[in-house]
Amino acid sequence: MKPHDAMHPYVLRFIGCGHGVLFSDPCVDCELVGLHDQYNRAVKTISKIQGRLKELGEPVGGYVPKQIKPKMVTK
Repeated sequence: MKPHDAMHPYVLRFIGCGHGVLFSDPCVDCELVGLHDQYNRAVKTISKIQGRLKELGEPVGGYVPKQIKPKMVTK
């Protein structure tokens, strides 16, 4: 990932991001930063919701893998 340069000429002229990409073109580095931020917000939201559900005495949902029972072999 390229470092963000707040003094990049594109940023100073309001035509692009600090990674040296024009706003008219997609910037993978900006997308990665956005996805990391979105992920972190989602983790915090889930944590808050789980805490509130526990306070209210409700079971906290989540993925629980099924137990695989061994099959009985009959002859």
